[in-house]
Amino acid sequence: MQHPASRRQELPLSAADHHGGLSTRAGGAPGRAGRELLCGSLPAREVRPPNHGVDAAPVRYPFVQRGHHRQARSAVPRVRHQTLYRALRGFALFGRPVSACCQADRALSERFEEAAQLRDAMRTVQTLDDRQQKMATAELGHRDVFGLKNGPAGAVVLVFQVRRGRVIERVELASESALAGGDDGAVLQAAIQQFYELRVAPPEVHVPAEPDDQEALEGWLGAQAGRKVRIVVPQRGDKRGLIELANRNARLGYQTRFNADAAAEYDALERLRVVLALETLPRRVECFDISTIQGSDTVASMVVCEEGRMRPGEYRKYRIRGLEGAAARETPVNNDFAAMHEVVRRRYRKVLEEGGPFPDLILIDGGKGQLSSAYAALHDLGLANLLAVGIAKKEELLYTRQLDDPIALPVHDPALLLLQRIRDEAHRFAVAYHRQSRARRDLGSDLDRIAGIGPRRRRVLLTRFGSLAGVRRATREELASEIGAKAADAVLAFFSSQT
Repeated sequence: MQHPASRRQELPLSAADHHGGLSTRAGGAPGRAGRELLCGSLPAREVRPPNHGVDAAPVRYPFVQRGHHRQARSAVPRVRHQTLYRALRGFALFGRPVSACCQADRALSERFEEAAQLRDAMRTVQTLDDRQQKMATAELGHRDVFGLKNGPAGAVVLVFQVRRGRVIERVELASESALAGGDDGAVLQAAIQQFYELRVAPPEVHVPAEPDDQEALEGWLGAQAGRKVRIVVPQRGDKRGLIELANRNARLGYQTRFNADAAAEYDALERLRVVLALETLPRRVECFDISTIQGSDTVASMVVCEEGRMRPGEYRKYRIRGLEGAAARETPVNNDFAAMHEVVRRRYRKVLEEGGPFPDLILIDGGKGQLSSAYAALHDLGLANLLAVGIAKKEELLYTRQLDDPIALPVHDPALLLLQRIRDEAHRFAVAYHRQSRARRDLGSDLDRIAGIGPRRRRVLLTRFGSLAGVRRATREELASEIGAKAADAVLAFFSSQT
């Protein structure tokens, strides 16, 4: 996460979603008035913070606004009005009323040459203050207000931070994770947890719908803040009105973010169509990856990318069955070829039985050898008309059946970046499954060596104690209550013999 001073942060929506996660964007002064404040009145001079002295380096605003255009200035006159500086800072950081600007009127009568500049700055700040006054009510007090737009492309959460009845901050959060597009309560729960991970919650948090595990969430927020925190779903009045306003802002953010992303994804698919000389866009891509370490526990993964977006709900994982006997004694490369043949055959035999859907493009993690194995499996099933392409990790070259030489694309080519993203996701999924398989094998093999502990008792022990280490730490009484005294003694004797 970036430092809060940057005003832009990257936050994962959930622990399982670090690859696509939740980004936040904090907003400042709204619209034209904010731009005038930053690029019009104030940029026409250098503002020196009052605590830094005359010799301190001023804050530079290199652009001024004249009419409807901005122009760079090399020399900017200096202004040292501490009263105006404090008022601007208080407004920007805390939303405090800018009545203090009236005290600067005395400066106007003393410094006529700067009167117009100060007047413009004060009017701009007063305009922003008037806008906040319209949104502010005494009832709002200190609270955060969440708005939500949850759709098939992802989710956008909009947060208004209200202090002293005024909206002082607007933060936009977005996610493309598998959680998005699902239950609103789950999305809100994840967003609240991440939003307050490094923030202290106000006494009340207003949301458009009840988050999952609301009671536990309130307890966690209260522990973080050192006082009671309530999560409320307003039904009427100004509080409900602010929820609706946050929802509208979230909908606008959703349209802006995901329409732009959809355009970029379409461009990548179109570029891929051109590179591979396809008649139509490869809207559905299925990618295969093999994972094995020293020839043991060979597994495979298949991931799906549709319209440029990953579809985790359609991912599949496979334990390779055929690498036994003579096949298991072959070189790892040959094992990789055989594993690719097996997983492609199993996948599309199932697709044939179910009547689809068939992919527009099959992506193979590997070079010519793996690609040939995949095509051999497709040919066995009568699906040789399906298009497959291989991508080699080291050189990042594309291999096709039609061309003798591989295709080399520029490193920033949209088509290559899309294929790399799909390939890397398949690799991640395969490696995760491989590690899980090895852990289960190692765990099971130790317990299987104990006399009297069969599959049923092994399952009971792992369910009750969670891991092999948990079984090792268990007392005789705890073990006996689950599997009986005789089997408990056998377990204790086995672990004692290993120490």
